[in-house]
Amino acid sequence: MRKTFVTIAALALVQAVEARFNALDADNARLERGLADAGGRNEQLTIDRAELERTLMMKSGERGKSIADLRQRLTALEGEKVREVSSTYALSSFRELVPLRMARTES
Repeated sequence: MRKTFVTIAALALVQAVEARFNALDADNARLERGLADAGGRNEQLTIDRAELERTLMMKSGERGKSIADLRQRLTALEGEKVREVSSTYALSSFRELVPLRMARTES
């Protein structure tokens, strides 16, 4: 009788261990699938990041070029404005001098 009891207890223990093993095996399979999915997502994110970095570098270069172009245009416009103001000032000075010279020659 004692042998039967030990056999039944051992059988129950083996079944419990098998159930635990099967549960752990299922968890392991689930975790491996999750890891594979995460690896795939990581690869895609790495690809997306590289693409975004290239786009950002390209946009940065475009912005730098635009800024350089705008600075060049601003410098040209400032030079043009200086010439315009200088010629206006010279013309007004000339107009003031002409009547003075005419008055001197008439006297």
